[in-house]
Amino acid sequence: MRERGAKPTLAILKTHFRKSKDGGWAIETLKSIPLKPRSGSRDASFFAIEDDLVVESPALVGTIKSVLGHSIAPIVAHVPGERILRCLGTGFFISCSGLLVTAAHVITDPIERQYGSVKELDNRTWNLGDLALGVMIPLNPILQGSGYVFRDIEWAGFLAERAEKPLPIAGVNLKLTSDTAICKVSPIAEGIPYQPLAIVQPGLAGTGMGVGKIATAIGYGEMREVELQRESERVMSGDF
Repeated sequence: MRERGAKPTLAILKTHFRKSKDGGWAIETLKSIPLKPRSGSRDASFFAIEDDLVVESPALVGTIKSVLGHSIAPIVAHVPGERILRCLGTGFFISCSGLLVTAAHVITDPIERQYGSVKELDNRTWNLGDLALGVMIPLNPILQGSGYVFRDIEWAGFLAERAEKPLPIAGVNLKLTSDTAICKVSPIAEGIPYQPLAIVQPGLAGTGMGVGKIATAIGYGEMREVELQRESERVMSGDF
């Protein structure tokens, strides 16, 4: 809700997970984060998010963009030898162990555009070869400085068939039957959880998905390919 003439605002209930004593994952903090349009935004239905400080006891400290970035991640690809980082789309984590959901056409981009050394092993399996396909996890700018950590997508699954409909993929005899993919991202570090996005919160009135409810998308709009510079043998930089 907002007053007439005021800037549009949204709010997302953000969870922060930690490792529990029994070896599982537990919610440590809940925080309602307001998402306001960046200064100068004119479109009330599509706007860049204004960044701000997020602090919630006992352990949630960061900025809005970094906190959201641990749940909603840009998916990128890099071909060895190329000076560009290909920005493919957005995915969101659904488990602390690194399960991630994205659009299937994001994952099949290397197959469709035929770059890297992607090979078809059989009628249901592709191997990416030396192509680096993964997500960018932002550092905490307050505690760690600016930048991102790259983590590989270990495997991805999507539904498709050898058919004429409905979504053709150019260059191969494969058609998507659902534009959804489930991926597994390699661990951040030992004992460090991914921060899944809470979509459905049972027991809270007015939440969850349902017919007639308003749907809001949060992601990396207007992404572009990024020119890379080599800083050292293992470090690449660029204006991501």
